[in-house]
Parts: sequence; C-alpha cells; structure tokens
Amino acid sequence: MGKTLLGVVHLGALPSAAGCCEFEDVATAALRDAEALVAGGVDGVMVENFGDAPFHKGTRDDPVPPDVIAGLAVVAARDLAERSGASGLVLSGRRTGEPVDEGLVDEVRAAVGAFPIWLGSGLTAQNADRLWSRCDGAIVATALQTGGLIDVGRVRELRAALRG
Repeated sequence: MGKTLLGVVHLGALPSAAGCCEFEDVATAALRDAEALVAGGVDGVMVENFGDAPFHKGTRDDPVPPDVIAGLAVVAARDLAERSGASGLVLSGRRTGEPVDEGLVDEVRAAVGAFPIWLGSGLTAQNADRLWSRCDGAIVATALQTGGLIDVGRVRELRAALRG
C-alpha cells in the first residue's frame, strides 16, 4: 500500500460550547468540507472537534499529561512504538498548521526504522518535495483551507505536488 493523505474536517463549535451556532450549520459546513476533500483527491477523511474552545490547559492540580504537551521523546519512540500496539507515530509541528522539523522526522525515522511515521501538521504543496519522502502518510487540514473552509483547489494542488 502506498502513502496515505488524510484530510481533516474541522468542526465548528458544538452545541455545548461557547460561540456555538445551530447544529445544522455545523453539520452543513462539515459535509461541505468533506465533499471538497474527497473531490480534491484525499485518501480518507477524519473529523476533529476543533471549534470547541478553550482547549484544556491543565492546572497544578489537574495537569495535562506530559506526553500530550511535550510530544514523544525520540529516545523513547522505538520502545513506545513496539510496546504500545500503535499502528504508527504522528509527528506535529509546534502548533496547528506548522510544519514538522525535517531533522526531527529524520531522528525519529532512525530510531524506529520502518515503523510508520505520519506528519500531523504543516504539509503543503510548497514543502511536499522535502517532507513527503520522509513519511508514510500525512494528516492535513489548515493547509487546505481558504478563509477557514476546505478549498478543493488547494487539495488538488497538494495532491499534484505529492505525485511529483
């Protein structure tokens, strides 16, 4: 099986969140984005509850677990990959939409060998020539958006760049 490109539908705020609109509007926007992703050529679509904010920040008495905020230490990557039963590792940039450091991808690849590595942020048509060869797949959302909506043209542009 070849590499996989997953497109992400960012849901708007849901009924229990501040700033929510009507659920039908959230559903309509999600379906529109999913259709644009498929029309643009992604291999699959996933849905992320992106619009519910604020995200959990953690406190002294209720901390965010270190593995969530610090990511996966390269030295532990191979051990975790082997013992966890995970089907792959997802590497992300420092924030939504920011590319993964190429050196980090290379370090993790050296640590885990052929274990699947996915890019979790920052893959674009402009950097695909440098990043796509280093991974087994990618999860992409913001790079495919224009004005917060999935742009089928951007999806097609990325897909074309991945084909080389």
